[in-house]
Amino acid sequence: MLMFAFGLFTSLLLVQPAVGAGLEPGTYILQEFGVVIEAKKANGKDWDRSASKPDPSITLRLNEKTVGGCKHRDLLEVRCEVGDAIRIDGKSVFALAAVDSDLVADDNIGEGRLTQIHQTGVTDKAIAMEVEGQLASAYLILQRPPPPPVVPTWFGTHQSRLIGLSIGILVGLMLLFGFKSFWFRPRNVRARNDEEGEAA
Repeated sequence: MLMFAFGLFTSLLLVQPAVGAGLEPGTYILQEFGVVIEAKKANGKDWDRSASKPDPSITLRLNEKTVGGCKHRDLLEVRCEVGDAIRIDGKSVFALAAVDSDLVADDNIGEGRLTQIHQTGVTDKAIAMEVEGQLASAYLILQRPPPPPVVPTWFGTHQSRLIGLSIGILVGLMLLFGFKSFWFRPRNVRARNDEEGEAA
């Protein structure tokens, strides 16, 4: 019975999710995002009459607010650089939309979506998005913001000077008190010391 209880307790520990997995709510840098587009439309035709590759226009939204976008010509692999700060929490939802820009009418390429980033997200690595349509894949990369600059204090700026000044004052006081203790002793003590010195 004791062994059974121990085994059950151990199994419960093993299936617990890792503590600290995912991203904590806070501010991050959206470094970049991108997509890989299928070589053909869903109907098997080329994306454009003049070229087989599309002219992709990509937009990324966070909680319905646009946080990045880019446009390219004749590409199947698109990379959009951003570098802006964004704030995420447990309710954050990323939504990506990709279209093939044409003069007459844009063709829909596909969409991407990312939720639960606070549980599965990482920094400095590509985070895969769920995609549909003619998107083969989509991703985004987040970075932690750099630490705030250290503002030098007055003491830190003048620390070496203050230490040198303190040592100088200490040495001066030691010399002063030593000089004072010798010259300001009672006369009879100084005279006795002088006589003892002559006798020696």
